[in-house]
Amino acid sequence: MPSARTRLALLQLLFIVQARAAEAPLPLTLERIVSHRPALSGTAPASPIWSPDGRLLAFLWNDRGLPEGQVWVVDRDGSGLRRVTEPRGPGGVSEVAWLPGQRLLYLEAGELRRISAGGGKAEVLAPAAGDRSVLSVSPDGRTAAWVEDGDLWSLGLGGGAPVRVTQIAVKAIGRGGGVYDLPDVELGRSAWDETLAPTWSPDGKYVALQYTDRRGVHAFPIPDYLTPEATLAPVRRGAPGQVNDLRTVAVIDVASRKLRLLELPEPTRWHIVSLAFSPRGQLWIGRPTTPSIGRFIWRIRRAGS
Repeated sequence: MPSARTRLALLQLLFIVQARAAEAPLPLTLERIVSHRPALSGTAPASPIWSPDGRLLAFLWNDRGLPEGQVWVVDRDGSGLRRVTEPRGPGGVSEVAWLPGQRLLYLEAGELRRISAGGGKAEVLAPAAGDRSVLSVSPDGRTAAWVEDGDLWSLGLGGGAPVRVTQIAVKAIGRGGGVYDLPDVELGRSAWDETLAPTWSPDGKYVALQYTDRRGVHAFPIPDYLTPEATLAPVRRGAPGQVNDLRTVAVIDVASRKLRLLELPEPTRWHIVSLAFSPRGQLWIGRPTTPSIGRFIWRIRRAGS
């Protein structure tokens, strides 16, 4: 669940973008009514994030009502609304994070880029590679981390190449895509939850991520008619009452790249919806039951112990 500060930021953004949209309304035509691009209702702002000094708010938005978001920045008092990135590829910007010195880090078209909050030319830090998501930055602002093809990757922002921190991902048994065609083992995502970003400890020594293992889920054959001859493509799909996946938390020592899986009770019954470190280094885990009848907070005293 978003924090109170995030909800307040979203409300502020809605007022700002609605005012911006009202400045130059487009004529209502038959083509606009039947088309999904741009959407009549516009595009809602998403992923608001405050700058480290609290003076600026960055978010993803498209002022033309298209689904491809770009990075926008607005001052704390609602003034100075501006777009700082230019469209460069399909899909738009998927992730954005703040860096020290009023700079922004973002993912677009599979590339990791850095840009000033005032705009200008973006710098490509890592060319497009695998399926990248859930970008985050270490507390000291020196290291970026993200999930790529089910593993944790990192990049020192002073220079160098991306590093594959973990090697635990196992490819899916299927080949056709779809909601059930997911990796057998991966970090960050489970079957029904949103992907959780890498969560840093206050000292930057550890990263916590959701760990999902689907190898115990029943393999279910589904007909594939897109091949020259119809075939049966297996996917992992549990029947009602069967296990969907095993969900726990992986804690990774950034320096040694060692990974430890937490032994949480009933890992096949409980979801993981939030991860957060306290200033003292305690890890807090939000877990609801399946179905979501109850929700509990679990505390791990020390990440490295």
